This record gives sequence, structure tokens and C-alpha cells, in this order.
Amino acid sequence: MTDVSVAPVASTYRVIKVFGVNGQALATTSISRAIELLSKGRAEWDSTAPDQSCLRLLSEKCHPPSEEPSAESNDKKGGRKRRRVVATLRKRDGDDCFYCIRPMAREDMTLEHLLSLRDGGTNCYANLVLACGPCNHAAGHLAVIEKVKLRERTLLHVKFPTTIVSNLP
Repeated sequence: MTDVSVAPVASTYRVIKVFGVNGQALATTSISRAIELLSKGRAEWDSTAPDQSCLRLLSEKCHPPSEEPSAESNDKKGGRKRRRVVATLRKRDGDDCFYCIRPMAREDMTLEHLLSLRDGGTNCYANLVLACGPCNHAAGHLAVIEKVKLRERTLLHVKFPTTIVSNLP
């Protein structure tokens, strides 16, 4: 049975360091999440840590605490995760809509899946872009290649005069 006692830790530390099976540093977690990992047998206290503030995961299959759902409200976690995804995409792509290239306010940004979840797409960053609501709705039914062509046509209109673009196929 894994020792889930946190008495020496709980009074001193608010954040617990988490290490993988091979000893690589993964993340930090709260005491409540540490207790959850310990009680499920997914981690153990690192006895080599002098201050007992470190957990070691017992399996490669166990996700770091920051990626695995916990007992907290899914709404709170979902909102935080969405904000983190939007922030990452904004850093990568800027604040312009993927399709119409117009600047968007943060509250107008929607997550657009290039390959829809229904068609086998995932929530990985490579499959996500930021789009304004109307463009996201208009492009929702299109295949990936059509979405990319839509963006390219918009970029051509932005970069070149309409007389040149109208002569293109």
C-alpha cells in the first residue's frame, strides 16, 4: 500500500514537484492532486528528496498532473485550458482571424479545427487556428483543403490589387 500521508509536507509546501519514471522533472502539482496520485497508486514520495516535497510517477502511461483531469470542476478546468490554448495560438498566429485576416478581440476568438473532430481531427495545436465566429461558422463544413484555399484567396486579396487577383483561376 502506498503511503499517502502528507503531514510533513502539507504544513510547509503548497506545491509538490513531480518527476517521471526516469527522473526527469515534469511539472508541479498541488497537495490535493499529490494525494490523489498517491491514493490511486500512480506515484510515490521520492525518498531521496531531503525535504519530502517530490513525487515520482510509477508509470510512463501516467500523465503529468497538469494534463490529467482531477476532481475539480470541469467547467473551471475547461475554461482555464481553453484560455491557455487561445493564448498559445495567439502567440503563434497573432490576433487576426485565420480566414478573413481581420483583427479580433479576445472574446471574439473561436477555436477552429482544420480537420474537424467528426472527421478524425484532434485538439492538438497543429490542427487548431483562431477564427472569428462568422468565419468559423462559414468554414465549418469545408474540407481541410478548401479551408486552406479560402485563406489563400483572402491573403491574395490583401496583398495584391483586385484587378490582378480577379484574373487568377
